[in-house]
Amino acid sequence: MTVRVLGLLGSAESAAILSDIETLEHPSAHGTLLIRHGYLNGQEVVVFPRSGPRHPLPAHSIDARENIQILKSYGVTDVISSGMTGSLRPSIPVGSVLVLDQFLDFTRVPRPTFFDDDEFGFVDFSEPFCSRLRGDLVAGFRDIGVPAIPSGCYAGVDGPRFETSAEVRMFAQLGGDVVGCTVLPECVYAREAGLHYATVAGVVNLGAGLQAGPLHAPDWLAMREEHMASIAAVLDVVTKAMAGSQTEQRGCDCPPIAYERVRDTAEAISV
Repeated sequence: MTVRVLGLLGSAESAAILSDIETLEHPSAHGTLLIRHGYLNGQEVVVFPRSGPRHPLPAHSIDARENIQILKSYGVTDVISSGMTGSLRPSIPVGSVLVLDQFLDFTRVPRPTFFDDDEFGFVDFSEPFCSRLRGDLVAGFRDIGVPAIPSGCYAGVDGPRFETSAEVRMFAQLGGDVVGCTVLPECVYAREAGLHYATVAGVVNLGAGLQAGPLHAPDWLAMREEHMASIAAVLDVVTKAMAGSQTEQRGCDCPPIAYERVRDTAEAISV
């Protein structure tokens, strides 16, 4: 039996809901990380501050690759991340909550993979977010009375600037529902590392061109606090479901990773 360990990736505030909290120090490029380990409803949980010891850290400076490596090193098997987003559609107003199921990647990260030149693979991303975790989140929001949208396409950008009105129109025309700068390439690294990963996206502003006047970061801070409160409530429900079913028997669509050794395959073909 594989014991599931839940990683919460986002804000250090999430540790407030845990019991038996232990603070673990981990060195990183931005200083010493304070990682919280504890339990919620009997489920083992690791809370990881995405921005590192500095908060806030601009999105383009977050080392998502290192973050996923660290989570993996602490035995995490499942990751639930939170992301504050801008809406690309008037039909998704400020205050909406989405459980993401797809993404569009517009990031320009120099190395958006764990693979190197000698060993690499082609990882399936037909369903980039874990269906089991997504189902738990959708059911959890229903149980706490929050009308979460059960699916949504995330347009990932580098940040920290806001988008232009033309970009917002383009993302929407391509099928995007919300835009943000933290879920990617984090989601890709998680899949390559063999982790089950899901994201709750909270809408804190309308995209450029969808609201009157310019966008200002302070305007959405209050809405962020509301989203964090509802995420804490849903995690209480989700961890009860996880603690009650600790085996691999609960199915999902996540492909069995690690990867295919493409170099070895090429050498075999050339013989």
